[in-house]
Amino acid sequence: MSSNILDEIKASTKELVDKCDWISISQSSLPSLIDALQNTLQDPRPSKFPLNFKSIEDEVNFVALYGLVSFGSGFRNQLHEAIGRGAQETSLFLMLSIYISNETGIPDANYLTNIKEHDVQSWMNVPAIEEKPVQSLPGVFAVSSSHLMELVKKMTFVFNSTGEILKKENFSSMGEFCLRYGNTKDPSILVNALVSTFPAFHDVEQVFGVEVYLLKKAQLTAYQLSLLFPDRFGSGGLCIFADNVIPTILCLYGVIEISKELRKKLENKVLLEKEEITVLRASSVVVCELISEATKIPSPQLDQALWKLGKSTPELRNSPRFLYQDTVMF
Repeated sequence: MSSNILDEIKASTKELVDKCDWISISQSSLPSLIDALQNTLQDPRPSKFPLNFKSIEDEVNFVALYGLVSFGSGFRNQLHEAIGRGAQETSLFLMLSIYISNETGIPDANYLTNIKEHDVQSWMNVPAIEEKPVQSLPGVFAVSSSHLMELVKKMTFVFNSTGEILKKENFSSMGEFCLRYGNTKDPSILVNALVSTFPAFHDVEQVFGVEVYLLKKAQLTAYQLSLLFPDRFGSGGLCIFADNVIPTILCLYGVIEISKELRKKLENKVLLEKEEITVLRASSVVVCELISEATKIPSPQLDQALWKLGKSTPELRNSPRFLYQDTVMF
């Protein structure tokens, strides 16, 4: 393993993609994608949230917790159907609800450990039950637990376990933790600290004999903090924040070429296997490193441009996305 965890992302993702025979990267399709990105590229801007933070630690804490719960993409279709929001919007709504409802101060380690499932379900505003018509009995509906409660359980577990670890490591909050490890010159220090301390940030998979480092949430947290507090946090050397969205866009642009079986899963919104989604995420890292080398645009900036492209282009926004639910990483 490399001494720099960010270098390990680049090396391990390339090793996995080179090893996989059902996916390939089309270099000839890169120019058209690069041209399309010119419309969505913009100078990095910090995310501003509609909250009155009590201190720097409070704001850093919010960003870190938002990074912590930035997952649930596999539940996108159910979320849109139930509450009209996607996974990322739901995570932000959750965090805003927590901060608005908490009048006692920073949501610290003790607060996280005491969060219950019904709290998360209420903050996310997702239904606890769902009704489905019984086909053999017209007008009769069967009531069952909402499939979204699975996501609620994951969110609750992540909050509780992270709070317990903070207390064990003698940190009052995620804000204090990030401020301790923040470094303007080397973001890998914070990324490594998050990944090695908290399982919910440990975005590493064993696939086809390769230990693959992706680290989406840890890198995203470090990047957002660097934009808000450049005098305390850096972003040099960060890769893209590999999820399910960017591989989908790259496939639609023909940059990533996949098997017919995998394309059929995409079109029919079938949940993927761990190996499939890991290879797709890894390939998106490799592609964006190629684009970054060719254009000299930092990978995080490419990430944001690709996300904006996916949101602003109706064809991309309305296209099915690769889906995987058994994770708290994206």
